[in-house]
Amino acid sequence: MPWPHDVHIALPPSYDEGDRSYPVLWVTDASLSFLLAVGLMNWLHTTQEVRELIVVGVGAPEESDHAEFSARRTHDFYATSRWVNAGPGGTFMEAALAGDSLGGGADALLSFLVDELRPQLAAEFRFADDHGLVGFSGGGHFVGFALFSRPGAYDRYLAGSPALSGCEDLLFTMEAAHAATHDDLAARVFLGCG
Repeated sequence: MPWPHDVHIALPPSYDEGDRSYPVLWVTDASLSFLLAVGLMNWLHTTQEVRELIVVGVGAPEESDHAEFSARRTHDFYATSRWVNAGPGGTFMEAALAGDSLGGGADALLSFLVDELRPQLAAEFRFADDHGLVGFSGGGHFVGFALFSRPGAYDRYLAGSPALSGCEDLLFTMEAAHAATHDDLAARVFLGCG
């Protein structure tokens, strides 16, 4: 990883009352989304919509300025250096940014989350073998990338307003390649936009 990531952990209210394990929700863009996700999960548990879970947020430090935050997101969430959307909108974005932000780090971030951070935290906290990944916009693109590049790494995927056509339609190419050799993909996926 080219830079360190802040890691935030929220344990459910009943965590200290026993020894059971909890599902884990992994949240991208922690400096923006972590507190929102924790509050929402606590509210949904109170209304008995979801089980209690551990929430882990990973992302740029809160004190990152806008330029650093944007560069880190672009690098972390897109698998190719040319991260823009396919078509005219991508050409406009590329010209507007003048090459300031390059993708290419999605593989490294996914490996960090699944192969390094998850085992490290699982040694300290009671993780169930039930993991969900959530991201919005570029983070939603990363959720789709994780789904197709490492099937089974997560059980649930939530992509809010995902940049589906990023990396010149990479996710559609990955989905077509998967569909060419598989009839199904064992995952629960929610795509939402607004």
